Amino acid sequence: MSNWSALAANDHAIQLRTFGEPITYTPAQGTGDPVSTTAILETSVIDQSSAPGVFAQIRVDPAVITPVRGDVVTWADGTVYIVANIAPRRAYEMPLLSLQAKWDPPEAA
Repeated sequence: MSNWSALAANDHAIQLRTFGEPITYTPAQGTGDPVSTTAILETSVIDQSSAPGVFAQIRVDPAVITPVRGDVVTWADGTVYIVANIAPRRAYEMPLLSLQAKWDPPEAA
């Protein structure tokens, strides 16, 4: 019998290498050590590597990231997102994270 975990990990690596966009993932709701990695943008409305807008869904490597709501994802162009939701995951599937762009309030004049 095959080792399904190893096969899934290999498949994840190939998908992330082929379709991945560079991100920095900061766990512990933005207070942990940042991790440079890649994510697959699920709901792209653009054809290039840049922040996808106000909302986004990404898939990340479960061997690299253990996502928690409130964690911070920084896109390559510096746009910051907050993990708003983590979809229930089936066996051997990459986690699907729903992100919302973080908007800092305008500074008072």
